[in-house]
Formats: sequence, structure tokens, C-alpha cells
Amino acid sequence: MSAAYWRAHSLAAIKKALAALPAHADEKAKRKAISLSYPFGQRSLYPYKIWLSEVAKYFAPPRNRKASQSDLRRIEEYERATGKRFPGGGAS
Repeated sequence: MSAAYWRAHSLAAIKKALAALPAHADEKAKRKAISLSYPFGQRSLYPYKIWLSEVAKYFAPPRNRKASQSDLRRIEEYERATGKRFPGGGAS
């Protein structure tokens, strides 16, 4: 079976586990629910490897994106209004 097959089943199980949780569930509860929803039986070999990669993707922080012009304008407005540099860099 292909990676796409294992990936699709992994994602479906993750989504189902998360749907059963309350909206305010913390990360620990989410991790436990996801772990308990493992759909492939024995935790070994290629299906488990795909499962782990999908779980890691879910909990990974969002990727940095390039600042848009509106983001840069807001940073400049903040710096003008406060007289301070924006934390983490700035438009200047």
C-alpha cells in the first residue's frame, strides 16, 4: 500500500479523535486522544512511521510566512505611536 493510503487513514483517525474532544482541550488531552486512536494495530513498520509524521505535522508550529504590506504598515504604525521598535524586528 502506498504512503497516501496510510497518510489518509492517519489523518482521518486524527480528525476523528480531535472531533470527540471539547473545543478547549489542552495539548496533553489532544495528544492522548490521538495516541489512543492509532488505527493500524501494531505500532511498527511503515504505517507507524507515517502516523508519527502526521502527528508531528499536526503539533508543529505554523510556518513563518513573509510579511504582507499590511503587516508592515501595522508595524510602522506601532513604532510611530509608541516610539519603540516592534519586538522581533520591524519595518524600519
